Amino acid sequence: MSLLGLFRKSPIVIHDISKPIKKKHGKPIIKKLLSLGSSLVPRNTKLEEPDVDFSVIKKAVSVEPILRRARDRYCEIIWQNGYKLVGKNVNTINYIKSRLRQISLVTDKPTDVLLEEITEELITYNNAFLYKVRNEKSSGGQAYTTFYGKNMKPIAGLYVMPSVYIKAVLDKNGKIIGWKFKTPAMRDNLFLKSDDIVHITIGKSADEVFAYPALYSVLDDVRALRQMEEMSEALVFQNAIPLVQYQVGTSDDPGDDDEVADVSARISNMRSRGMIVTPYRHKIIAIGENRSTLDITRYLEYFKKRIFLGVGHSSASLGDESSSVSRASASVFNKAVYGVARRFQRIIQTYFNQFVIMDLLAEGGFDIFDQQNLVQMYIPEIDIDDKIQKEFHVLSMFQGNLITEDEAREEIGRELMTSEDRAKTYWRLVTLPRTALLAGDEPALMDPYAEELGILPKKNKQKEVPVNQHGRKKTGLPANDMIHDSVNNKEYIFILYR
Repeated sequence: MSLLGLFRKSPIVIHDISKPIKKKHGKPIIKKLLSLGSSLVPRNTKLEEPDVDFSVIKKAVSVEPILRRARDRYCEIIWQNGYKLVGKNVNTINYIKSRLRQISLVTDKPTDVLLEEITEELITYNNAFLYKVRNEKSSGGQAYTTFYGKNMKPIAGLYVMPSVYIKAVLDKNGKIIGWKFKTPAMRDNLFLKSDDIVHITIGKSADEVFAYPALYSVLDDVRALRQMEEMSEALVFQNAIPLVQYQVGTSDDPGDDDEVADVSARISNMRSRGMIVTPYRHKIIAIGENRSTLDITRYLEYFKKRIFLGVGHSSASLGDESSSVSRASASVFNKAVYGVARRFQRIIQTYFNQFVIMDLLAEGGFDIFDQQNLVQMYIPEIDIDDKIQKEFHVLSMFQGNLITEDEAREEIGRELMTSEDRAKTYWRLVTLPRTALLAGDEPALMDPYAEELGILPKKNKQKEVPVNQHGRKKTGLPANDMIHDSVNNKEYIFILYR
């Protein structure tokens, strides 16, 4: 008996995934709106808040285009190639797919959208909270007992809880026993048990409850950049409409008050876009026309680079067409962005595999300690060039007999090949028939997996081919040296040379 079976109060039951999953009492899954409920925070506990105000980050991302675009760009890169569920047991893979589909139908939220929300929360706050709502009537799973003897109800829905409104609830020893959740629209607090919350973090210190958001460190730079942009805007308006000085008289022959008043009245009554003709004693000067002003372009670029460094991006990676970097430099910058995106991918994969998929497998009665039953999320490689290099390297190791076919397919994130899959390969559909026709070996055209797949009955060992004056006769070879046959519904004529 497995380690999980030792702690179970009931024997392991494997669901028949070919049939709709029903409850023990025979009723199907009830699709209804899951209520988060309301409960009080236990007494003799203390609340732990983040060191920084997450609401400030929320406002900054909503109004600052660089921060918003940086977050959205990471989401695009992380999920641009989608994801797959892989494993060695087809039954467990189909079961997890079925359960995730049930959860999406109950919550009215597709799994892809759920993963997008997790990614956005994690990138914005370096924290993400996934709430597992448990309800037997709205779930296709069964209640089970954990290996440490705790009874757990099956998962009915998965929700991403906003990190802005969550605080940790600690006991007197500083251990997290749950989470307090309250939005401005809620009257009462909602206490979430620690078993029902998956706290996903990245870059968290060992002595901290919450991870420090990376975006918070660039907020001061964002404020400074915006203030300088306001100053540059005022400078543009000031130079667009320059200040004009009308000088009356010279130092040797200054003008009197009547002359100055006469000029003032003439300017006030002149037409717009008019022209003034002055004598040699009158002079019009546009102040600032030839005056050198402060060039703040370098300061703007400096603070913009600081923001890009803080969010892990560059102007080229965000799609800035005005960026003057070369293609080689842009490729280097993109690889750095891909490195950060891969880190987010690994964190999401790890938490989702450990705390969601494993929980669903336990609900289905599968032995989660059996490696054959494990199901994992696989996200394809982001960088296509790196992917090609890796796959070519795996192919070289396979051809060099260093790894097996199963190991090679697992290394590139593909499921193990079955007999049905092997019968559809290029070697079986094209290479083998073509080689057999050229060799005149008709029995070789027989599908080597036909007996295994049950297409043809098993036959006895082939009889010895008779010998003639030309050696052993080719089975099925016509009298002449031309073979008429078809491959892939196309007619071919093969001429044999002896």
